Amino acid sequence: PQINVNIDPVLKNLYPESNFVSYGIGWFLHDYYGKKIIQHDGLINGMSAFLLMIPQEDFGIIVLTNLKDSLLPHSVSYKIM
Repeated sequence: PQINVNIDPVLKNLYPESNFVSYGIGWFLHDYYGKKIIQHDGLINGMSAFLLMIPQEDFGIIVLTNLKDSLLPHSVSYKIM
């Protein structure tokens, strides 16, 4: 982690089980039910991508959509996880 991120009410709703949220070299880092989560998302021209990895499980998910400004990719990823 390079930058610690304050867990405000919005982040607490997104990551209710997290004890920390940080940012490091282009990746968001946090814990979720005791697992280290590495994730990144992005938007361009009305399309979005969300990538989530759990290194200790050798597990990753990527969700691609044609939605803009939606939390659906996050929700789908966490439901799969």
